[in-house]
This record gives sequence, structure tokens and C-alpha cells, in this order.
Amino acid sequence: MIIHIYAKVSNKWRVSNFGVTLIDNAIDLSIKNNLDFEDILQCLCAKKNNCNYLVTGDSKFYDCGVNIYTATDFLKRKE
Repeated sequence: MIIHIYAKVSNKWRVSNFGVTLIDNAIDLSIKNNLDFEDILQCLCAKKNNCNYLVTGDSKFYDCGVNIYTATDFLKRKE
């Protein structure tokens, strides 16, 4: 069940909110630069919350200065 997955994730990961200002900034950047809104939203949230990396299946994910990994690459990394 999805609730069990969420329970495991919430115990190990920090879930961050976006907030209205961050959403407004993502909208502006997306429109001005013709960029994927969801990518920008996630990047701005990651930067705001000092995240070390983003994990995505999107091969064209926007490079915003946060380390970006596919799920496979993330699991293979050595840190």
C-alpha cells in the first residue's frame, strides 16, 4: 500500500514544501526562459533547502547547480 511506502520515506527523508514565493519564482523563470515548470520548481526547492542532489528519471532535467542523478546512478554512487 502507498501509505507504507510513505511511512518508510518520511522516516528517512526530509519532505520539503515549496511555498507561494518559490512557486511564483518558478513560474517566472519557466515563462521567461521557456523551461519545464516542474523541473524549475524542484530545483528551486532543492536549492532553498540545501539539498545535495536530486533523483529523477527525466533525461532532460534542468541543470540548476544541484547534483542530478538517475535512480540507477544514485544507487551506484559511492559517498
